[in-house]
Parts: sequence; structure tokens; C-alpha cells
Amino acid sequence: MGMCLPVTGYTGQKGSTVLCKQGGRGSNPSNSTSVLGMNTPQDNAGSQNEVATIYERVGGYQFFVELVERFYQFVEADLSLRPLYPEDLEPGKAHLAAFLAQYWGGPHRYSLERGHPRLRQRHMPFPIGQKERDAWVTHMVSALDSMEISVDEATLMEDYFKSTATFMINR
Repeated sequence: MGMCLPVTGYTGQKGSTVLCKQGGRGSNPSNSTSVLGMNTPQDNAGSQNEVATIYERVGGYQFFVELVERFYQFVEADLSLRPLYPEDLEPGKAHLAAFLAQYWGGPHRYSLERGHPRLRQRHMPFPIGQKERDAWVTHMVSALDSMEISVDEATLMEDYFKSTATFMINR
């Protein structure tokens, strides 16, 4: 049985967003319906006010700041992934937290500061293969698993991270 949740975020269009997921935790990410790096716009006017966003349900902006902080702790210790990142990780942490908060229904801080996410284009300068994708996903899922959120929210986020990381592969 599938599950669809209204999610707000960067749509660039009027209306709300619906993210649908089929299966349970650990299911095949190809069973999820989303646009990588962006929400899938749907014409469900009014539903944004009826159901709390994932951003609201997980505790708001601070949740994403903490998730990103935990993720980067893993990245800093990873000898194969760390060289892909700049020496100063702080700007990247701020950008990732702002992007994720926006994507999951929070303020549009990321787009106001940096414009359209253009995830694939922004990651093209970095050599990302299956090995780098898998390491990134492992660290992000470990960070996510360390957070106190419901299984439903964790599953939606994990599926998004897996499919988006796969989309970033460029070699």
C-alpha cells in the first residue's frame, strides 16, 4: 500500500506538493515518486494548510542543522569521500541544511540566497561514481538513523537521499 504526504518546498509553481512512497523502510527507491532535487508539483490547492509539512513534523530548521552536522562528522572521517569537499566545511553545511529544510517544507532560504537548486549542475565538477554515492548515502542514512523522528519521515527522507545521490553520479 502506498503513502502520499503533502510536502511544501521549492516548486516554482502555485499549489502544493505531494510526495508518494510505496512499500516500507528499505524498499526500492524506484518505487518512490519525486523529482530529484525538487518536489513534484501537484494541483492540490489548500492541502498545505490541512497537513503539517515534514519540516514541521520533525521539528523545523534545527532538525536539519543537526542532521547535517551529524552527516558531516561521518564525511570528515571518511578518507575516500573527504577529499571531494573543500577544506572549510561550514559553508557547505549551511547550504545543505537550508536546502533540505526548504525541500521538506521550510522557509525558502536556500533559493533566496543561492537561486534554483540545480543539484546535478552544482555537483558536476566533483567526480561522483557508485563508490562515492554509496559512501554519501551510508553517512546520510547513519546521520538520519541517529535522529529522533518517526519511521515514516525517516523512510521518506532515506528514499529521497538514495534516489538523489544516484542522480548525482557523473562518471
